[in-house]
Amino acid sequence: MKKTVDAFAAGLPIIGSNYAGIAERVKDGVNGLLFEWRNSRDLQMKLYTIVNDTTLLDKLKINVTTCRSFASMSKDFTSLYRKISS
Repeated sequence: MKKTVDAFAAGLPIIGSNYAGIAERVKDGVNGLLFEWRNSRDLQMKLYTIVNDTTLLDKLKINVTTCRSFASMSKDFTSLYRKISS
């Protein structure tokens, strides 16, 4: 997940598996590409697509948004925990 945050912070789309945390952040065909987890053939096809479609990378970059900072998330979680524990 850390690499996803770093890539988005740099304005880069991601090619990642559709498993767990990455799939929660990456919208296939919108801000990156997702391949089926443990499927190297699907990954190969995604790489082929990004290399051969000269406009796709720019389309994906447009939809990359920066992630929230850890400090911001920490404040929100602290507030939530306080509400729950009250």
